[in-house]
Amino acid sequence: MADEAIQGQQEENTGGGGLMSPEGFMLMLIAGTIDSIGIILLFFGLDDFWITDFAAYSTIGLWILMRGGGFKKPTATGVEAAKKAAKIAKRLKWFRLAAFIGELIPYIGALPLWTLLVYSELQT
Repeated sequence: MADEAIQGQQEENTGGGGLMSPEGFMLMLIAGTIDSIGIILLFFGLDDFWITDFAAYSTIGLWILMRGGGFKKPTATGVEAAKKAAKIAKRLKWFRLAAFIGELIPYIGALPLWTLLVYSELQT
C-alpha cells in the first residue's frame, strides 16, 4: 500500500504542469506568439482591434480556469488543502487580475503579460 502511494505521488510530480511539460511548452508557445504579435503590431503603429486578446482569453483564460478548478483527486485533509489554496490564491489573485486588465489597456497590452501569466501559472 505504501508503494502504491509513493508511485502515485511520483506520477503526480512528473505528470505535468512543469515548464518543459507538453502542456507548458504548448501554452508558453501560444502566449509567446500572441505577445510577439502584439509587440510587432505596436512597433508598426497598428492595432489588432482586440483580436489577439480574444484569442488569448479564449485559450489561456480557459486553460487557467480549468487548471484552477482542478480535476485532481484531493489527497490532503480539508484543513491542509484550504490553507494551501489560500496561500496560492493570495499570491496569484492580484497578478492574474492585473494581467487580464492590463491586456485590455492599449499600450500596456503590448507588454508580455500573457507569457508572464502562463509562466507564473506553471510555477505553481
